[in-house]
Amino acid sequence: MFWLLILVLAVWAITHFYLKGENLSAYDSPKPVSMSDDSPPSEGLLEAEKMFQDLMQPSMSGGSGNGSGIRLGKGMLTKVRGLMDDWGRDVNFDGEIIPVNTSGVRGEWLVPKGANMNRRMLYIHGGAFIVGSPLSHRAITTYYANMIGGPVLSLDYSLSPESRRQAGIDDCRNAYRWLLGNSPTEPSAAETLFISGDSAGGNL
Repeated sequence: MFWLLILVLAVWAITHFYLKGENLSAYDSPKPVSMSDDSPPSEGLLEAEKMFQDLMQPSMSGGSGNGSGIRLGKGMLTKVRGLMDDWGRDVNFDGEIIPVNTSGVRGEWLVPKGANMNRRMLYIHGGAFIVGSPLSHRAITTYYANMIGGPVLSLDYSLSPESRRQAGIDDCRNAYRWLLGNSPTEPSAAETLFISGDSAGGNL
């Protein structure tokens, strides 16, 4: 029992003092205000929920699913993608949005005023690998651009079912390599590079 107590104290001491690492609390930002509150859901939100419920229903035709129980009818996908893009159309951003389509990289730069062009972020949106775009996720990317004080490249990677999963992975790798040496205005090496993604984008 004595040696067990010694072992537990030793593990605690090593974890607490040796593995604790540098205090990085100076880099913490204030917790953002939640997007949710007690107000009733809007008609748009209810419509979106209905679309996603319909999308997640198992395919009855046997030929339009992808094996995961998600129905991938082209009309439904187009409708959901358009609805998600609508979420980003009214996002206010006190900066510049620059379309990107070069060297196999598609997407958009979100450049805040006074941006440090060598401090960059690659953002990979979510959407179950089948929906989502730089436009649909502007509420997130504009927040990030202001937070880091530098440009954010929001990637428009290849989606399923039009493309194989590997195509999206290759798009992310290519964008990462390109971002290391290119800013929104000119070829230049990144001094600081962040990578972020939500849901499917976090997976990629």
